[in-house]
Amino acid sequence: MSIINGTILTGATLSAAGGTSSTLTTDGQTVQNGVHVIDAGVTDFRVQPHVTFKNKPAKVDTSGIWGKFKRESVLTIPKILTSGAQSFPLIRVSFEGLPEMSQAEIDKLLDWQAQLFFDSDFRTFWRTGSVG
Repeated sequence: MSIINGTILTGATLSAAGGTSSTLTTDGQTVQNGVHVIDAGVTDFRVQPHVTFKNKPAKVDTSGIWGKFKRESVLTIPKILTSGAQSFPLIRVSFEGLPEMSQAEIDKLLDWQAQLFFDSDFRTFWRTGSVG
């Protein structure tokens, strides 16, 4: 299937199964309003996966109206190219929400986005850029 006529499950239980567990541990890097973690199981720091998490809380503007909060994660898995140069492929996910959102509304956004990443209907887009 493709993006057009692709399906998303609402209210589904999402999980990952199989594979090998990688533990993310802090490396002490300072991140304002966040944390930086690495997969310390990968000992070659040149290709060590790492994730930065940031949180920007919602604030009240001068008219008394609450603005959006913003939460972001950036997953980077460095790669040594055949030329010997190092490159940094990454996925950046940014979530902007409102303080008035219910937990169910937040969960629906999270669950739908997760499916956009792993559901086969959308995998061709992520692999090749196909929007058909």
